[in-house]
Amino acid sequence: KFEKLPDSNTFNKTPEPLLSCNIKRLYWEIPQDLTYNDSIVNYLKTVGKTMKFAMESDLLNATEMPYSNKMIVDIKINKDGNADNVTVTVSSGSKQIDSIVLQTVKAALKYVKAPTAEFRDDSYNFSFSGLKSAVINLAHNEEQRGNKIREADLATSFQKVAVESITSKVKKAIEEKGIKNIVVAGGVAANKGLRKAMEDVAEEYKINITIPPMKYCTDNGTMIAAAGYFAYLDGRRADLNLNSKSQDILK
Repeated sequence: KFEKLPDSNTFNKTPEPLLSCNIKRLYWEIPQDLTYNDSIVNYLKTVGKTMKFAMESDLLNATEMPYSNKMIVDIKINKDGNADNVTVTVSSGSKQIDSIVLQTVKAALKYVKAPTAEFRDDSYNFSFSGLKSAVINLAHNEEQRGNKIREADLATSFQKVAVESITSKVKKAIEEKGIKNIVVAGGVAANKGLRKAMEDVAEEYKINITIPPMKYCTDNGTMIAAAGYFAYLDGRRADLNLNSKSQDILK
């Protein structure tokens, strides 16, 4: 929202700066695999606040009025956390305002550095901790607003993002390591959406896939408890210094 001081005699006068500028919202559109990354989300909140306050101040120097109340700025951030390219893709209709916004965005990105570790992660690891936090926050915020959440839609969205985070890493490993065989196992293999998605990946890359029958896709906790039971009967004991191992040699 832009406002100027009222003036009935505006002809042959030097344009005056804006009286006030109010930016209601800043929206981010980011790759889906980053939407549940806590570090990225917190970064966007911080840099977004910086941009908003700076824009509301810098735009007071504008002497032109926008033709639109909406602008879109495309931002590309490299693995070092620096903005490679910042361009206006949807203009306000004023070159002056576009230029001010562009310079303000660039300055904010330079001042508030992106979490470079998140952009440099070339591993095959993934975590659902950020995704779960995002769902909890969403549910809480909607409850505070008095809105009813469609639980089936929320569950479907959660599964879609979770499955895509797994398949994207699997595809990366296949392409970079030349993998010819993949195995889906454990309790998560009971998820029909994941089973179908992994089968699609195997078909896409023409590789072998092994998925146990549903009755064998039980919770690993049961298997660990059973192994511990027989170890106990065998007289094997350990103190509290025992560390867990995800891989070990069977004896």
